[in-house]
Amino acid sequence: MVKKEIGSFWRKNKFRFIRLASQIFFFILLNIGLFTGTYGIFLFSSVSGIVLPIEQSFSGPFSNISASYNMLEYYIANAIIPYLILGLLILIGFIFGRSTCSWVCPFGFIQEMIGYFPQNKIKPVQDTEDLLSNIPYVIILISLGLCVLVGFNRLSSPQASPLGPFSEGTYTQLDPYVTLISVIPWRIINGSFPVYEGDIVAYFANDAFLWIQIFFLLIILMMNIWIPLVFCRYICPTGIILGHFNEYSWFGLRRDPIRCLKEDCKICVEVCPMNIPILKLPYDKIQHRKCTYCLKCVERCPENALRLSII
Repeated sequence: MVKKEIGSFWRKNKFRFIRLASQIFFFILLNIGLFTGTYGIFLFSSVSGIVLPIEQSFSGPFSNISASYNMLEYYIANAIIPYLILGLLILIGFIFGRSTCSWVCPFGFIQEMIGYFPQNKIKPVQDTEDLLSNIPYVIILISLGLCVLVGFNRLSSPQASPLGPFSEGTYTQLDPYVTLISVIPWRIINGSFPVYEGDIVAYFANDAFLWIQIFFLLIILMMNIWIPLVFCRYICPTGIILGHFNEYSWFGLRRDPIRCLKEDCKICVEVCPMNIPILKLPYDKIQHRKCTYCLKCVERCPENALRLSII
């Protein structure tokens, strides 16, 4: 009896535990210095090395890999054609689609952990969800557009910083995970984090940009309590770029039209953290641009009508 119950529990939760193990593994691997008590060893090692389509900072004291979009900004802003970054982004997109978001990305992992807070979740109606999901396109247009302008400026003046701190990448400077894993740790390590000396106005005003970065980080983390994966759904440019490869990737979801109870059930729609209208998508292969293949819908389907499809 106990063996049967354990078997049933494993079948219902196996993807959750496997994915959690994957997230923990990559979080440790990508920030190994944080767990070994060392930092700076891998600094800038991946400026010309390995990049992944995830949230990560190449300048972080504990980082040993770079995020594709942050490096894309860095290269363009320095008038360098990003062949390697675009090549890896396209290759990983065609093979894995957007699955790196929920299986590898460390910021996705942090957001999911925050999302377990026992709080009623906000789920926008589909029209609002679709509208908010277009925000990353605006971010891409503005951030890369400004990087192109900076890059052209640096062709004649290599040391120029026409946009101040935003010259190395508008998105990167406000990226909440870069703030968490790079900006704050380095400020603490080199002793430049603001120290309160009795004047609260001066405390915030003397390093206003740092506090803007921290404020944005805190807002994103707190919003995850009520809106799961808010950054992934409405802000992350990497995710939306990868999402367009879902249609061509090796992975997809299939829904059995006979087993599926459709509108009489809707559990798959309710548990989807990306608020995807699964029941409105084709049966043969679900490859929505927001799907990260977390497989929560597959696990929770009471009729076993959903399954992962590879190639």
